[in-house]
This record gives sequence, structure tokens and C-alpha cells, in this order.
Amino acid sequence: AQQMLYVLRQMVWIENSVKVNYLQPIFQILNSQKRLVVATLNYDNSIELAASENNIQITDGIASWNDTSEIEVPSEGVLLLKLHGSVDWILHKAKSGDLANPWEIRKGSQYDLRPDEKAALVFGQRNKLRADGPFLDVLQAFNNALRETSVLTIVGYSFHDEHINTQISKWMRRDNARKIRVVSTSYKDITSK
Repeated sequence: AQQMLYVLRQMVWIENSVKVNYLQPIFQILNSQKRLVVATLNYDNSIELAASENNIQITDGIASWNDTSEIEVPSEGVLLLKLHGSVDWILHKAKSGDLANPWEIRKGSQYDLRPDEKAALVFGQRNKLRADGPFLDVLQAFNNALRETSVLTIVGYSFHDEHINTQISKWMRRDNARKIRVVSTSYKDITSK
């Protein structure tokens, strides 16, 4: 398991900002609104790196979650919701002994995992909901963000995560005026479900 985490980090962690230049158009929406919510199932740092290169304020909500057990939504900039965690999130028991939030996330490399810690990742094909760590709270923040929008733009999502599909379906059913915009290089391969 440890070796798999090391390899995963090597595969997905991006150091060269040129590799994320294609993401720049995502941030153009901040020209017409103060806040953008980006939800991702990826473990990489692509959105963070692209935002940093353009001096765009970005938060993943983990600092506020460590303090209050809630994902704080900023009034400006980008809220990045990493629904399946991140290769730089390390989960450990909180020192405070807080029963309401017995976990904390520290940011670091999987290379420096201590014996009492584990990677904060949702991994595999089944059971993608985890009660330990921030995952349910990040999913709740995603649901709250959905409620506030009438257009959901989906980029690079395969629609293979039932817990995400369920949230999107519920969001659509609540208001017939809501729209989904799918950006895909393989549009022909997408089937209606």
C-alpha cells in the first residue's frame, strides 16, 4: 500500500506549471463573478498550480475543516473541493481529543507518513464514501455549491461514480431550468442515463 502511494504521487504530482496552462480558461469566469467552485475527483495539484501561476486566490477548505469540521466557503476566489482527497493530504488523529472531529489533515508528502497516519484518499471502485477525515464534509460543500448554481459545467468526468451521479441527479430534479454543460473530447461516447 505504501509503495502504491509513492507511485501514485509520482504519477499525479505536477511541478512544471506549463503542463497546466490548458486550465487557464477555467478561471476566466472570475471576470464576471467573485467566486468559482471547482469540484474534482483527481488527487493531483493541477488546479492549485494553475491558480498560483495566475495569482488567483484558492482554498480547499481544509484549514477551516481542521478548526471547525466545516468547509468554509470564501466570498472571493476559487473554492477547490477535492472530493476524493489529495496526494498531499495526510490524515491523523486530532491532538485535541475533539469527539466531534477526531481527525485532522496535514499537508505533506506521502514520503513522510508517520506510523499513526494514513493517506487521505478515497481509492478503489467501491465504497467511495469515507466517514474518517473531511470527505463527507467536502461532499456536503459540493451539494451546497450545486444548490447555488443553475448551470453545472463538467470537464473530464466519466460519470462512473454513483455517489456523485446521485447528487447531480438530485440537483437536476429539483429544478427543470437547471442545465449541465459537458466538455469532452469524446462527446460521441457519452450516453444519456
